[in-house]
Amino acid sequence: MSGNGYISVQEICKNIMKGINLDIFYLIRQNQGIFKSEIIRHFQQYDSAPKVAVSKYRHKVDIGIATLTGARFIESRDGGRIDQFFLTKYGEEAAEFLGELIENDPSIMFGSIIVNAVSKEDTEV
Repeated sequence: MSGNGYISVQEICKNIMKGINLDIFYLIRQNQGIFKSEIIRHFQQYDSAPKVAVSKYRHKVDIGIATLTGARFIESRDGGRIDQFFLTKYGEEAAEFLGELIENDPSIMFGSIIVNAVSKEDTEV
């Protein structure tokens, strides 16, 4: 906590940017305006099991979105019948810090499906 009584974006990142939260944040950062159904589709795509049901990730994605919204890292906007998700200014600040955080503590990627897979693809290229 900083001296003024507020919790810094970096401190919040250290506490919530793990596993599926990290994956959801990554997807929203890469695809501003993404729908929840598209987020779930990405999880299905990166799952090692064939023909994964939508229900496997629906609840986890709901919790991750709620966590990131509560941290004020993402926001939803009305995209017609369903909401689209975007990074907030705090989310942009978190994104700047995240690379350093992963480099200093790669264990935060434990439980991540998408970021783990993408980072492996990047190192293979």
